[in-house]
Formats: sequence, structure tokens, C-alpha cells
Amino acid sequence: MICKIESLSDKGKVRSNNEDHIMIPNEVFTDGERTVEIENNIIGVAVADGMGGHKGGEVASKMVLESLAVFLKSLVLKEGAATFRKEIDTWLEGIHHELLLSGERDNSLNGMGTTLTGLFLNQGSAFVFNAGDSRTYFLDRGSLTQLTKDHTLDRATGSPHRKSNMLLNCIGAIRKPFIDILDVSHLAKPGSLFLLCSDGLTDMLGDDEIANLMNNNSPNDLVAEANRRGGKDNISVVTVKIE
Repeated sequence: MICKIESLSDKGKVRSNNEDHIMIPNEVFTDGERTVEIENNIIGVAVADGMGGHKGGEVASKMVLESLAVFLKSLVLKEGAATFRKEIDTWLEGIHHELLLSGERDNSLNGMGTTLTGLFLNQGSAFVFNAGDSRTYFLDRGSLTQLTKDHTLDRATGSPHRKSNMLLNCIGAIRKPFIDILDVSHLAKPGSLFLLCSDGLTDMLGDDEIANLMNNNSPNDLVAEANRRGGKDNISVVTVKIE
């Protein structure tokens, strides 16, 4: 499998620091742009949007993605989706506990947490997963489909007038997190394009606007437009094109 992965993380126009992190093969980073073309049967990418404390958000998002990168490299899928769900739930329990312990040891990190969305390609299988409101989309013939579900109050209650950024689920910061998993193996074929992003993008742009800006499959146009609209939050975008 050959994938072209383009990624960009930007602090936006309002925030003083960037609490987002991006995971691509062989690197976890914030504040910057990366493009890689990789040929491998096992590929993982993810976006994490941190929150809490003076530096807690950026610490949480980095910790989770660094842990996730190690976990995915060592993962062996013997029974497809069933194995993936079991193993990622075990990983979640461990990293969630690590975040809580870090907050107990350092009061400045107390209450820190992070959202997470990721795409894992493994020898013909493909899984999308998320906790919180960072999203993964699939672009097909100009039409954008959201694959993840936002774990927010308005989504849970069906009340769009409520604050959409009120999270009901994240890693760290709450008592019992969970991760939604979707088997998207049927979508992982040559020409397929996936988009992962933090809510710094989707709070600024609607799905149709995002789709219209993805003609070149590049995160740059998306981030630039979100900043032009005000850039009220950190903005992280990853595109994954299967070639």
C-alpha cells in the first residue's frame, strides 16, 4: 500500500500556544507542516486536541499520540475488528491512567485531557477511531462524509442550540473515557482520500466548504481559510491519499 500523507498544525489567530499534536508515521509533532509518501502495509495517523491547565493540553495530546504510535507499531491483528477493539480498549485504559497520574504528580497538569481521532491501515483492513470531537472524514467524488461521531452535548441531546464544544468524552480529565471504532476496510482502496482534523477547522468551516477547498487534497488551503475566518482555535489537518 502506498499512501501520501500531508499534515499541518497551526496555533490559529487567537491562542498563544498550540495544544494540538499530529501523529504521522515515525513522528509526533505540533506547529508545522509535514508531507510523507510511504509504502507500507501498516500505517497509522492521528490528531489530538488537548485541553486543561497552563500547559496541560499540549502535554496530554503529545503523551497520547506518542503512546498511540508505540501501540500501533506493536499491534498484531489476528481477528480483524474484534482484535482491534479489544487491544485499543486496553491501550486506552493504560494511557488514561497515565494522564491522571501525571496530573496528581504535577498540579499544573491536573485535569488535563485530549480528544483523539485516528486512521489505522493494516494489510487490507482499515479502522477509524475517536474520542471527543476531533473528526475523520472520507472524500468521494467531491462529497465529504463524516465517519466519526462527535462526543458532545448537542450531539447527545439532539439540541443544536447547546454549545457544540461541550465535550462528554475525552482521554484524561473524566472518569471513564471510551473510543468509538468504525471498520472502513471497504473504503481503503486506490484513490481513496481521508481527512482528519481538530475542531479548530470544523468550527470555522462547514462540511461543504471543506469539500470545496480540497481540490488539491492539501491541508494548506483549509488552514488558511480557517485562519481567514478568525482562527479562534488551534487548527490541525491531515489528509491521507491511498495511491
